[in-house]
Amino acid sequence: MAAIPAAAEASPKAARGCHGFRQSAAKTPHPTKLQSDLTVKLRAMDLALEQIEPTREAPERSHSQDKPTDAIVSLVEETVTKIATSQIETFEVDISQMHEECKQSLQQTERKMSEFQVELTTALEQHLSDSERLLDKRVQDVRIELLQSLAAIDTVTKENGACISRLDNQTQTRLDQMEASVSSVASECLHLKESVQLCVAHDDFRSQYGSLDTKFQRLEEDAQFSQEQLQSCR
Repeated sequence: MAAIPAAAEASPKAARGCHGFRQSAAKTPHPTKLQSDLTVKLRAMDLALEQIEPTREAPERSHSQDKPTDAIVSLVEETVTKIATSQIETFEVDISQMHEECKQSLQQTERKMSEFQVELTTALEQHLSDSERLLDKRVQDVRIELLQSLAAIDTVTKENGACISRLDNQTQTRLDQMEASVSSVASECLHLKESVQLCVAHDDFRSQYGSLDTKFQRLEEDAQFSQEQLQSCR
């Protein structure tokens, strides 16, 4: 009869273990074949426990039964205990296999994620390298364009400087010529004035004086005009 308490203790434990595993299997959204097999085995074990339960309670209700009945009950409970133990061991092996499959699946997923991360990093580095190369090329092109523009501006500036220098020289030469002309006209006018003063006594010279005076006025006007032009040029 010592096997009866052992069977009684093993049966509730097995039932609790089976019930807990059924709950975890029921929560799985997509059970695998292994989980389906475990569920079938659990149902069979539940049926066996239900059949054994009345037999296990019978010796507790009556102590007047004969020895063969106790032996049969003990044998049945030992058999059920062995079956339950075997089923539990099978469940543990199946659960271990499920854990191993999950572990392998997780490792495979991590490996794929690592490969994807490497590919993504390589693609990003290549894109960044291409962008940097295009940017460097664009900067180099803009630099060449700026250097060409600066060279053209420098050439035009030199040409303008040479042209301004030539104009300055020509203007200075023209001013010198005008100053020489004005000086010559002034000398001639002075000479004419002196000649007029010397020839005042002569009537003929007086008659010519008017024309000379007119010429002198014109010369003065020309000289004044030349001086005005000279001043305006300066």
